Amino acid sequence: MIAAIGYISLALAIAFWMRRPSLDATSVFLTYMTASIGVTHAAANYFGAASSSLVMDITSDLADVLFAVMCVAIFIIVIIANVSSRAGGKIKESSPPRNARAARSLAVASIILSVLFVLIMSRIYGGVSEFVFRMFARVQLFNSVANFTLLLNWGSIVLSAFAFNFLPRVRPNATTALVFISVFLSALVALSSGGRSVLLLYIVSIAFRYIIRLSSTKFILFGFLMVVATLFVSSLLITARYEAQDAAILQDSEEDSVFVRGVTGLAYLDHMVLAHEYANAHGHDLGQLYFNVLTFPIPRDLWPGKPLLISSLVRQYRYGDVTGGTPPGLFGEAYIAFGYWGIALVVPLLGFVLGKVDRLVRLARSTDSPYQTALAGIVVPLVGFALIRGGVDVGATRVGAPLAWCFVAWLLISRSRAPKLARHSHGETAR
Repeated sequence: MIAAIGYISLALAIAFWMRRPSLDATSVFLTYMTASIGVTHAAANYFGAASSSLVMDITSDLADVLFAVMCVAIFIIVIIANVSSRAGGKIKESSPPRNARAARSLAVASIILSVLFVLIMSRIYGGVSEFVFRMFARVQLFNSVANFTLLLNWGSIVLSAFAFNFLPRVRPNATTALVFISVFLSALVALSSGGRSVLLLYIVSIAFRYIIRLSSTKFILFGFLMVVATLFVSSLLITARYEAQDAAILQDSEEDSVFVRGVTGLAYLDHMVLAHEYANAHGHDLGQLYFNVLTFPIPRDLWPGKPLLISSLVRQYRYGDVTGGTPPGLFGEAYIAFGYWGIALVVPLLGFVLGKVDRLVRLARSTDSPYQTALAGIVVPLVGFALIRGGVDVGATRVGAPLAWCFVAWLLISRSRAPKLARHSHGETAR
């Protein structure tokens, strides 16, 4: 009965979204939640498909309750996002058009950041090969320089996405070559982290200008193909990470299919059950985990006793080490902080944020603005997926850093227009 409430709520959310299918933050959120909660629950409870990719048992009564709570939350969030996206009056656009000067500035800055990132991290890790190996293995390096250098990673990715969108539609030239070099290097930088979500975000940000103009039928077909491709690439990357870690799970899951490997760590219901168990063992921290995120910029060299982030604490609880992180996600964090009241607080806030991002997508689609399109292409997967899966813990860097670089991109674009504006102003004064 409890699970039935969840399936009905999830079906209503999908039916409501199907009235206007498009690639926006709400659709990314709903797709991820449907797959990682709805499909995961059905597969484990009704088709006997529980796999080694899961950390917790999701066939229990507790899992049914959390499943129902999350599905009701999803339905409410989709409704709030829809209302929020249509509030605020007529959409206006005032960003600059595509121009080679802006594309060139952004591409050069991206290339410099890519090179600096590789050089500094190779120096820290003792060589390029060791750097790539340890990044893929997700070995935590409690080094303040390394942590801040990771911000260069995001700078390279974000600025190259903006450069690609500002590239004028002209015959290939030197600017075109610079932009595509920046895209190539940024893709390598994204791959070097071993992270699936970073690579997926980058692909979406580059292709976003084309995706948002697909018809509903083509969009649904594209979405299906994208899910299949994502599972395949995810499986390859997670296997490479396990091999780099020499993880025991490789022996435990030798018979697992590409699908099972691909969804490892992506089953959100699994995260919620783990968050519930962690809170039962340690109690609700009343928001301490959010305060700990604020301490992230403080170097551990200056504060050796700096609190660990919740992803490290959950990892320590489940596996007994802090060599990596196991983020409980946005809703899992809220539950650890305040119980079910925490989830209730997240629902309206997330619905409002999703709605505002959806409004940005409508602006990009209606105006063909390169800045709004690049910004939407970056923010949509960040808010619709990365923030949900990683929570505020991981989101402090994986959402906050890209948004900060979006502001840097705006400064570079504005500077690229300055000489023209100055000449125009001087001409008016002379007259």
